[in-house]
Amino acid sequence: MIGLIDATVLAVTKLRTRQIRTIVTIGISGVLFAALVGALIVFQGGFRSITAFNKNGLGSRYIVTAAPDFPLSGNWLQSKALITRAQQIYTQTIADKKAAAKKLGITYDPATEPAPTVDPDGVAGHAYLSFAAPSVQQAVQEYLSAHPSPGLPELKQVSAPYHPVDTYSSSPFTASSGTLQTMTNGLENFASASDTSSIKGSGNFFDQNQFTLMPSQLTKPFLLSHMKWTSSSDAIPLAVPYATATKLLGLTPLPSGASPTQKLQRIQQLYAKAGDVSLAACYRNTVSEKQIQDAISAAGDIAKNKNNKAYQKPNLLYGLPAAGSCGPAAVTSDTRTNDEKSLDQKQDTFNAEFGQVVQPDQQKITFDIVGLVPDQQTAPAHSAAGILQSIVGSSLAGAIAIPKDMYEQLPSVARYKDIFQASGKGFSFGPQGTNYAEFSSASAARNFIAKDSCTTRENGTCATPTKPFQLSAFGSDSIAMQDLQHKFSTFFKLAALVITAIAIVIMTGTVGRMLADSRRETAVFRAIGAKRMDIAGIYGIYTLLLSSMIAVASLALGYVVARLFDQHFWKATTVQAQLAFGGANSHQQFHFLGYSVEIWLVAGVAIAAGLVSMILPTVRNLRRNPIKDMRDE
Repeated sequence: MIGLIDATVLAVTKLRTRQIRTIVTIGISGVLFAALVGALIVFQGGFRSITAFNKNGLGSRYIVTAAPDFPLSGNWLQSKALITRAQQIYTQTIADKKAAAKKLGITYDPATEPAPTVDPDGVAGHAYLSFAAPSVQQAVQEYLSAHPSPGLPELKQVSAPYHPVDTYSSSPFTASSGTLQTMTNGLENFASASDTSSIKGSGNFFDQNQFTLMPSQLTKPFLLSHMKWTSSSDAIPLAVPYATATKLLGLTPLPSGASPTQKLQRIQQLYAKAGDVSLAACYRNTVSEKQIQDAISAAGDIAKNKNNKAYQKPNLLYGLPAAGSCGPAAVTSDTRTNDEKSLDQKQDTFNAEFGQVVQPDQQKITFDIVGLVPDQQTAPAHSAAGILQSIVGSSLAGAIAIPKDMYEQLPSVARYKDIFQASGKGFSFGPQGTNYAEFSSASAARNFIAKDSCTTRENGTCATPTKPFQLSAFGSDSIAMQDLQHKFSTFFKLAALVITAIAIVIMTGTVGRMLADSRRETAVFRAIGAKRMDIAGIYGIYTLLLSSMIAVASLALGYVVARLFDQHFWKATTVQAQLAFGGANSHQQFHFLGYSVEIWLVAGVAIAAGLVSMILPTVRNLRRNPIKDMRDE
């Protein structure tokens, strides 16, 4: 009987006798398992870094946005019912205005009333509704009131089986009448009524951007840790994308070839300075705008005709207010007769009776930056950065968000609500606001989207009456990330099986060749009384040592490969992660080194593959006749 120590000595001796073969076997099998180890370290590290960055925004949450089907679908611009109703309103309006004008003693020309339909080709039946006509707006509004879009109550109902954590909604934030104009350097631009003031040459900030009044559940993760805003300041709070903050701060955009260091420095600069940015704007309703335009136009005509003795100044002149005041256009000259004043007053009464604004309204409004939101995908979709931004990241869909809870604290919030359009207020041809449902797990959100999102027609409307919402992930792709991790786990298992099979084939050939070369040696062991189990033990220890060397080599080589990968990519990936997730923690880094129990499983698989590889050659060799083997050798 051969003892364990002697068997080990013999196994080690066998390893030394065929060093080149041993090195080649370790090298080939080790590289295969090293690829598995390296990939596992890199992906585990990447997922861990993503999880860490997810905490900066909405990445760790499972939010679904629910877009309701618009009640008006298809070719509704040629809807006979709407055209008929708009025509009725148009006819009645003309009749009412004629009666009101007669009562007030003023003239009214029905030709000034916008027709409800237009017929560009003059062919019967080709007429379609005109957006500009008040009669069409009223007809559509009546239809929408009678057929409202599904809202938050309906979302709560359809999402209830999936047990949402919360449901909430956002609404558009725009001036309901008139315009909001940027006051560059605190000054209003009176160059032209059609001209817009600019921020660093970028155009009117309020014309170029979409504003949304959002619930605190969505905006809170993006708020700055330091800001000058307080509720007593009466400034409307804004959470803006990085690109917008760059413009508001007057910073030059980074070149396309900027280094990762430059991009990180820019993000840190934005977070350091954005909280101190204020933006002044002047709100004017349509009457106030017209008076400003009248003042500009009259001043131009007067200057143009200063030497024209036949020129007569308008009998009502307005002067421009101070550029930094956002004040009303004051009357500088009023030479109207009492009859003219009375007629103008009657006209105002007439206009007010039919819903037109007749009194000027203006106000200087301040906006403060209170949060920063990552931009939507900026890198090319085919690049590594674009892929990272497309599958991960956290944003508010590119909108400039106004945190609702902070907005409600403002002293002038009631006044602001009169100026700015809120959900359900004012006319719109589309659904008002957006609804959201948040879930505690990716599976609940995924199932809700899969089972309750409506099937859409070619025109984008829902074809499923019982499913009133088009559902999609919002804020981040955290739901997809869960799927990606699951798919990687499945892929890793399949790759491990394939590599293990290849390693078994390679090592079977190595052990088989070793046993074939050791026939005489085996026969001698048998001749001196060694049992088959003793000989199998020697070869088992040999294979175990060889497999252990492969496992160690694969772990070492896999770590080196993962380390080199991390050193090469971590800086650029950190920048993309800061851009995608939000850089509130500007010192947070993205690394690809992650360790888990699966790494040791790979080492175990490598050893198991070696032990499996020895079974067939060993059994075949031990069954041979030792006398015949000694004679053949």
